[in-house]
Amino acid sequence: MSTPAELTVEQKPVRIQPQPLVLVALSVCAGIVFDRFVDCGVLPYVLLGLTCVACCFFSLRRFRYQISCAFLLLAWSCIAGLWHHSQWNWYPDDDLQSFTEADSVLACLKVKLVSEPRMVAAKVEDVLNPVPSSARTRILTQVHSIRDGQSWRPATGFAELIVHANCPDLRSGEEVTVYGRLIGSDSTRNPGQFDFRVFNRSKRRLARIHVYRTEGVVRESQSKRLWGLAHVKSSLRKQLNRLTWKHVDPERAGLASAILLGNREQLTSDRRDLFLTTGTVHLLAISGLHIGILAGLFFLLYRVGLIRRPTALLCTIVFVILYAWLVEFRPPVLRAAILIVLFCSARLMGRGGLSYNLLAMAGLIVLAINPMDLFQIGPQLSFLAVGSLIFCQPYIYPGPETDPLKRLIKNTRPTPVRVSAWFWQQALITCKVSAMTWLVAFPLVALRFHLVVPAALVLNPLVMIPIAVALYSGLGVLVLGWFWPSAADVSGWVCNESLGWIENLIAGGQEIPAGHFWASGPGELAVLFFYLFVVVFAMCPVFRLPGRWLLVSAICWVALAWVLPVWSQSQRSMTREDLSITFIDTGHGGSALIQLPKGQTLVYDSGCFGSADYGLANISAVLWSEQVKHIDALVISHADVDHFNSAVELSRRFSIGVVYLSPMMRQSESGSVKMFLDELERQRIPVRSLVGGQQLLTLSRPVAINVLGPPPQGTAGNDNSDSLVLSVEAFGKRFLFPGDLEEEGLQRLLNMQPRQFDVAMAPHHGSPNSRPVEFASWSAPRQIVISASSQRLNPLSIQQFEAMGFQTWVTGRDGAIRCKVSTEKFEMSNWIHGTISESGYFTDRGFRFN
Repeated sequence: MSTPAELTVEQKPVRIQPQPLVLVALSVCAGIVFDRFVDCGVLPYVLLGLTCVACCFFSLRRFRYQISCAFLLLAWSCIAGLWHHSQWNWYPDDDLQSFTEADSVLACLKVKLVSEPRMVAAKVEDVLNPVPSSARTRILTQVHSIRDGQSWRPATGFAELIVHANCPDLRSGEEVTVYGRLIGSDSTRNPGQFDFRVFNRSKRRLARIHVYRTEGVVRESQSKRLWGLAHVKSSLRKQLNRLTWKHVDPERAGLASAILLGNREQLTSDRRDLFLTTGTVHLLAISGLHIGILAGLFFLLYRVGLIRRPTALLCTIVFVILYAWLVEFRPPVLRAAILIVLFCSARLMGRGGLSYNLLAMAGLIVLAINPMDLFQIGPQLSFLAVGSLIFCQPYIYPGPETDPLKRLIKNTRPTPVRVSAWFWQQALITCKVSAMTWLVAFPLVALRFHLVVPAALVLNPLVMIPIAVALYSGLGVLVLGWFWPSAADVSGWVCNESLGWIENLIAGGQEIPAGHFWASGPGELAVLFFYLFVVVFAMCPVFRLPGRWLLVSAICWVALAWVLPVWSQSQRSMTREDLSITFIDTGHGGSALIQLPKGQTLVYDSGCFGSADYGLANISAVLWSEQVKHIDALVISHADVDHFNSAVELSRRFSIGVVYLSPMMRQSESGSVKMFLDELERQRIPVRSLVGGQQLLTLSRPVAINVLGPPPQGTAGNDNSDSLVLSVEAFGKRFLFPGDLEEEGLQRLLNMQPRQFDVAMAPHHGSPNSRPVEFASWSAPRQIVISASSQRLNPLSIQQFEAMGFQTWVTGRDGAIRCKVSTEKFEMSNWIHGTISESGYFTDRGFRFN
């Protein structure tokens, strides 16, 4: 039986569309990556680049086009490597970094404000934070000169000015003199910690200026009027921000300003963390989602016939450029603006829509502006999201109906049926887009943030309509607020209600069981392999699989590249034969990770003086770097918040077997202690009391953990006096953890029989109240570790310890301190600039330094 001619479908071979710019972009990325990890200087790039260009022309004359293209791509790699080398390494001799030191120094500088002052919201009152948080102002400045005695020396470079107060009167473009502390970029202090030095270097901002009073910022000329685009933009942003706070409820005005103007600093850190743990933090960063929704207004006008298609495209281009300028060309906005402008320009010229070629062109422009963006999480996620949408078009968007009969039935249905079918189809597309972008991005998110958020699969589709309404109504506030305040009030009410819906959805998503969980994340090589596979899979249509097989492949990758290595690591830790102790740098605070043989893990204290988030980030980084996901025992020495304020959130990120406290701390009336105990009770984590004379039982026979204090009845002193004192003995070596022991508790310890310890933590961060000389004489440690920041360190204690012949380590100076001991060796090492440097080893003949 023959098939009717009108229903015959001609089978055509699959043809791969040419994507030349993709190859150029890949070669550029290869050159940048090579220069980051192999610093070979300038000359090799110049010689190899010129050779490649010559070979390219020679091959072209011989009609060897493929060879010529290969040499051309290699030349592009050389150009990209040289460009990255110049941006990464070349700084003027008078750059501001040459005046900075490891610690802060007092300085007087003349700078120009090159960004709008951004007001940072003060953190809400927190019983776990002993230092009250105040409002701050952040401004990007360009340095002109620095004072050297009575004269001024020229200086160049960009620096972030942080004023610890609200400075609403400062304007972009002003010349000011600042009196404050000049601080270089922070280096990593612990294993696994985020490297702010690399991040700031990628922005070419190698210093910060802290000013603690508004009098420390002095205008050069009060009467000088400012002109230019920078001043216009700054004034316009201030006025638009004022309109937002005027017409939107103050409770949500900060959120409205964040999604409309990019002022994320106006949100407290607690509210930003809520968006992070629900996978909706992208709503706070103006990106392709926001610009796409706002620019979609012109296409809506085109659809209803109010404007023509070319007019809609031109208006979109103009709007995107102006909006990107208004929000200061921040990196997420810049990437989205470039891509949308290129897309609309291509459509104006009759070209196709979104493609890999267009995405590669946008990537080349971004890397031409700043090649270091290749290593930043923001650009990576942005291009991954767009690339995944291009790749998943056949799986997400339904193709045109080819059956004439079905097409006729669809067009003749009642209008309500057709509208409901269209809405259902759009909802299904939104869910597919959300699922695919989440699936593609989650390995990178898990690697960088150690966070997996399955709840985002549900929340992101649900917030699409409220965020669109909030953006359109917020735009109405910014426009109507100038000349029609009553209409702006209505728009503000709609915006406020939409943002309320979003916050309610996110708050509900926070309560979803297993909605998010923290994890050490997959390895970097596993993530690199995943995305190399994705690139090859996307660029070669012959390898494309059905959607269900994509899901199976993702599950297999998780099992082989993530679950299996973590399980193998846990099995290896259960068979380890050494004891490892890491004194974590948490600033002025204390925390030590004790990894016992047979895989048990104990954490002694977890806190810092100041924001608990700082200590939490450092402690979590060390635990994740060691692939620790379960803490068998958490010991809190006493009730000072700088020793336990990070433990509240730590208990949410890691499972804890038991928490040990002193009886006096369990009876404390402190609000911070009660909050901590309530959180432990909510999570059903058992709490046990420890007193002097007890011993902690472990699975490791070579290890004995004895409690030296406090006595059951306490010492009748303060919290420090009742600190839990632990003595850890393993392989013939002893380690002492005294907490903040002082006064009566310290005297009780000194009255005990003197013992020789191999490593002792200095009590109370080495303060004079800890009687350093008497403590060192009693414990006779070979090594003394002081857990304190360099700013709050007592230098006299170090001098006294070193005068007595003891090797002294300071976490605020040396970073994390690690000690490893087994039957064969005893090693001490410290974490400096991202590397563990071994400082010595122990043999039967004694301790000897390299």
